[in-house]
Amino acid sequence: MLLDLLAAASAALAAAGLLLLGFRLAGRRAPRWLAPVAAALGVIAVTAALRYQWAPRMEGLLPPDMVVLDRVQGHSPFDPLSYVWPVTDALLLADTASRRHHPGHPGLVLLDLVLLRRGEETLLARHLVDCGGTRDAVVPPGWDGGDPAALSWATTTIPGLQAAACVSGETPARDAPARAPAAAASGPAL
Repeated sequence: MLLDLLAAASAALAAAGLLLLGFRLAGRRAPRWLAPVAAALGVIAVTAALRYQWAPRMEGLLPPDMVVLDRVQGHSPFDPLSYVWPVTDALLLADTASRRHHPGHPGLVLLDLVLLRRGEETLLARHLVDCGGTRDAVVPPGWDGGDPAALSWATTTIPGLQAAACVSGETPARDAPARAPAAAASGPAL
């Protein structure tokens, strides 16, 4: 966010400076109100560009084992353009490097989901995905890997979660051990 603020301030100074330089080279005097208007337009343009470029920039910084499941888009009355062209405020990612099979139920896969939000804290949640069906469950902290029937299963899954968790032809012996949640949460800086 500090870099966004510095970019906006630089854009304001550059826009006002270029306007005043243009008037000086033309041999005319700029109206007093025009420099602040140019600075404000520069701030608006740079802020909009940074907001709309955040998601593609973050996706480019992700490691190959992070799969984008969803782009969470938002609208704001303070940003009327977002009603025409929605802004991506968060990315829902599946960390396929954390994928591992449940020891007692080979059809169940444990997978970390990461919610990467613009300007906010990154969240991590573990999900248990049923590769034989279309259901998944959020794994509570401290779950010992016991009976999966005790979890709260949802029949409607997140789009792309089954594909990210369930790789055809994969055997449990080839799975990499799961990473600690703190390691998965450290990603690109917001």
